[in-house]
Amino acid sequence: MSEPLAVEDVIKAGMIVRTKHKNSSNWVVSGVLSVYGCYIEIEHVEEYLSSVLMICDILDCQMVDNENLYIMSAEVFNVKFASRSVILKIEAIDIVKNKREYKRYDVYLSGSYCKSEDIHENYCVVLDISVGGIKIVTKGKLNKGDTIELVMYNKKFSIIIAECIVKWIDEKDSNYYYGLSISYMDERSKNLYRNFIRNLRRKEIQLCKKYKSQHNTDITCP
Repeated sequence: MSEPLAVEDVIKAGMIVRTKHKNSSNWVVSGVLSVYGCYIEIEHVEEYLSSVLMICDILDCQMVDNENLYIMSAEVFNVKFASRSVILKIEAIDIVKNKREYKRYDVYLSGSYCKSEDIHENYCVVLDISVGGIKIVTKGKLNKGDTIELVMYNKKFSIIIAECIVKWIDEKDSNYYYGLSISYMDERSKNLYRNFIRNLRRKEIQLCKKYKSQHNTDITCP
């Protein structure tokens, strides 16, 4: 449920924040530089240039710790190119208990899938991954409980193949979002997949340590 705005009680300098435009699936990872009232200052990273971040844009924001997932709506209040930072005005905060079994990592990978009894391939985009599951978006329709063969493509590891079961479904703007549980991978795909996750985790820890070293904070890196 929505909490009264108490941004300074939730967000601390040095924390990692994920943001995206309202109608986008591309999350951008940045770090919190300072907090004052209902405003937070975050680092202006390169991805904000490609997404054409502008004043008055409305962003979805997420932060996570060991206990909670903080889902926020924010307005871009100012873009400061001299200090390479962005000022966000937090409009609302939803606090959800963090019940995820595995930590998720945002990605943007091309993929395709087919049902276990079918040979017809459907295009999809892989949006996030974890040790045990995957989130995809596609135009194709699936049912909860369907078993699919998912193929993911990346220039670093070429192809990863996973057998997955559809666990949940969400429809938005004529697209279907599916939460998948991984039921099987051969040893080659499993090794490539886990190495990919380890690299994502290493990058996140390095980013967390960077912001933590710049601020007097007791934030724990993942």
